[in-house]
Amino acid sequence: MLAACARIPARQRGGGAGSWLAPAYEVIARFPRAKDDPRTESIGVPTWFYGHEPPNPFASRIAKFFDNSLREEGLLAIANGGVVFTEGNGGTVQEIFQDACQNYYSTYGHQSPMVLLGKRYWNRGGEGPAARRDKPAWPLLQQLGAEKGFADRLKLTDSNQDAVLFLTQWARRDGVLGDAAQQEGTLR
Repeated sequence: MLAACARIPARQRGGGAGSWLAPAYEVIARFPRAKDDPRTESIGVPTWFYGHEPPNPFASRIAKFFDNSLREEGLLAIANGGVVFTEGNGGTVQEIFQDACQNYYSTYGHQSPMVLLGKRYWNRGGEGPAARRDKPAWPLLQQLGAEKGFADRLKLTDSNQDAVLFLTQWARRDGVLGDAAQQEGTLR
């Protein structure tokens, strides 16, 4: 499915829920989940803390944490295959550095790949009124990675395909790809 997501044409980011929901439903329509196959089971843990963030349409089950910080810590802890961070604000920036902190201290015995999607946005590459929205997290993230040996697990890109390739390469190297996934190029 990860490879399928990369083939969906990039949409303009920052356009609200519809900008990411529409491509998700396209992937679901193209690659329906086999409901009787336990390998396609997944759990969505929406924030519930922020009303503007709906549940993930890929989830076969929905869960609830009553403390958002526990939710984020737990989700990032089990994301061994990596996380792709798209344009966001306070919560997204917090999650980037929460993930970086787990990598920095190898809190869970591993360091996970991190992809920041949007070079200008995460690296303050723009100018003018739009640049005021940029969140230049990338330089600090690189510094933390260099200090604690996870700089090679960081990627800044504008390309969905590059993000998928990067995560797939790390997943193969770290052994988080299953046998069927090895053939399909998808993460488990």
